Amino acid sequence: LLLDESRKQPGEIARLIFPALLLLLLADAGGQHLFYYQLNHGNRLDWRSMLAEVESRRAPGELVATTRPPIADYYLAEETLSLLRADLELTPEINQDSGEQYWIIIDSEAIWTTSREMRSWLEANGQLIDFSYLRTREQFNLRLFYYDASGASD
Repeated sequence: LLLDESRKQPGEIARLIFPALLLLLLADAGGQHLFYYQLNHGNRLDWRSMLAEVESRRAPGELVATTRPPIADYYLAEETLSLLRADLELTPEINQDSGEQYWIIIDSEAIWTTSREMRSWLEANGQLIDFSYLRTREQFNLRLFYYDASGASD
């Protein structure tokens, strides 16, 4: 019956379908915009928030080491330690006998260059403080660890 009526009045059906389709397309675009910009930070790891957390929790004299020093240097406005050597192997710039405290940020994009020993060492000796990720197929993430070489947090 509806098809018979639509043949008799094609303009009437089109007037109802067009706004519904337009509304559906706008809702989809709005949802994708919200996901891309608000939840996934433009499909970029949220270094700003992770480093803001470090800055808010960090005591004077505590060091920051990361796989991406230029990014950390920019947000913290100071020089940070690099965890990557020239051969792109993760290296423990962390002196375990120094008595110093370290905030260590590892990003998943550099994890393929990291050694299993360093990752195992961090998980065994450091304290995982925060973890953030992108909601993408690749599962990019940032991990924030705290390591106290003085042994005070043991």
